[in-house]
Amino acid sequence: RPYRIYLPELWERTEKINIDKVSIYALSKEDDFLALALHLRRHCRALALKYILDIKEFIYLYANTMDWQYIEKYSGLNHIRNVVYFALYISVDLLELTGIEGVKQKFSPGPLRKELINRTINKDNFFKRSYLRSIFLRLLLFDRIIDVPIYLLRVSFIERFFMGKILPLI
Repeated sequence: RPYRIYLPELWERTEKINIDKVSIYALSKEDDFLALALHLRRHCRALALKYILDIKEFIYLYANTMDWQYIEKYSGLNHIRNVVYFALYISVDLLELTGIEGVKQKFSPGPLRKELINRTINKDNFFKRSYLRSIFLRLLLFDRIIDVPIYLLRVSFIERFFMGKILPLI
């Protein structure tokens, strides 16, 4: 990610749930959804059903009780609106989840990016592996063009740091 994720209310929004008579705290539905969407983005190079079914089932179960305004606010602040749109797109368009088309529309990117996402991943090519297509999709999921070079610079710096080769970034 080019930026740190900013969710100042994360811990205050946790919910107490019971599993096998044990109480634990879990992320709110909205924060859990954002985490699932980010996880999907991280693994979009090799899209597989295991990454998208969690999101589809989560939305199926909780769409009517989720605070979509919270998701809209923090996806915008964190530059992940396209990631949220993509999570909704695969649930509605690829897995045919109904009832959230209006929500998906709220996160819709511009017409060009929307069309490019649709052409990059759709029912006809979902299972066809293509390294270049997956890289292109990853680039489409950045909210702003400037985020791409920022991301590349940070990845480059981190790789150099962890490889023991701290070189100045030019």
